Amino acid sequence: MSDSDRPRIVDSEAGGSRIADDGESFRRLVTPEIVCDFRAAQVSISRIPEGFVLDPAAGSGGQLAAYGKRLGKSCVGVELSPRRAVHCANSLSTLGGDIDTLAICGDGLDSEGVMSIVREKMRDVKISMLHVDPARPLDAQNHSISEMEPPLRPLLEAWSDYLESGELGVSLLLDLSPRLAPKQRMEVEAIVRELFPGVNLTWEWLSRGGGRVDRLTVHTGGLAQEDGGVRCVRLHRDGSFDALSGKAGDYHAEWVDIDPVVGEILALVDPVVTQSGLRMAYEKGAGQGGRVKWVHDSDRRPMAILDEELPINCTSRAFTPIHGRVEERIEGSLNLMMLDSLAASAMRCGLSKVQIRCACDPKMHTKIVNRLDSILGETEGEGGFLVDAPGGNSLFLCKKLP
Repeated sequence: MSDSDRPRIVDSEAGGSRIADDGESFRRLVTPEIVCDFRAAQVSISRIPEGFVLDPAAGSGGQLAAYGKRLGKSCVGVELSPRRAVHCANSLSTLGGDIDTLAICGDGLDSEGVMSIVREKMRDVKISMLHVDPARPLDAQNHSISEMEPPLRPLLEAWSDYLESGELGVSLLLDLSPRLAPKQRMEVEAIVRELFPGVNLTWEWLSRGGGRVDRLTVHTGGLAQEDGGVRCVRLHRDGSFDALSGKAGDYHAEWVDIDPVVGEILALVDPVVTQSGLRMAYEKGAGQGGRVKWVHDSDRRPMAILDEELPINCTSRAFTPIHGRVEERIEGSLNLMMLDSLAASAMRCGLSKVQIRCACDPKMHTKIVNRLDSILGETEGEGGFLVDAPGGNSLFLCKKLP
């Protein structure tokens, strides 16, 4: 190994370099601050061993700095890109002098080289927890696990001998692509269980409410739920969150091939619920265990027919972007030609505002919304929404429930 390839300490730049100065490809890799703070708040200091927090693919260092701020633990970030390593150093410099930090430019697989620097420069020489957020291809479902950078198995193998194992095992947080297919998730879990036999493990799906799964993570040891299993989280804009949890395979809810009828309550459900397999936990949280009909499996708009209106304070309400009573079925798909008849239906149902929650040509969406708002603008009434029928070829106009 040449001297240029050896890991080296990186100092922060005076005044700090701004992420905005970097390209879109780098900004895409930066974890939102609200997610960084949430992740750090999840970690209980009493459940992880003594030592420092290590991120061997640290990127901008935002997540690592959040751990340091929340836990008061020493932090070491390793980043292969010299430019990103400077960003990491800048992020860690905000923690102040009471917390030992190191930003290292080098290969995250070079555990021996990194630890030689740690032993020389820091008081802590034990790794309390490992956070890994590897770079991955945009379409992760069409790529293998080995194409993560750094690759997961060699990375965990490189650091396995340096990780402290507390009463609950080694503490790992693997931040993975939310687009991993079930087979790929099984491959990830097999790697973790092979390298760390008997470790407690929890999968977590996180949503920020945009109609998609924002983060998919594996938690082990002191970071996992005591009974393992799976969890889904709805993270709100103010940093608060709601969660549903269960054990994989404990519950099974069938998808049924039916459409709702007028008068029934139709709900769009956050996709973290269905992708995590926690549909029965959702039903239980709504107080409707066994009485919900799951009628449309979708990556963006899963749909269910509820037995009754969601109670105001039930947990499942946080995982229901919108729900309402079906007022009318409208044949066809949404287009400009049907807006006058759609508006007439809305007025007939006492609706003065209709949200578009059905499939729509993105190029036409704004024009359709503006036109519909214009027609209904002088009308007094309640709010509603428009969704695709699960069976296709028609729409349902619903009156929104509070």
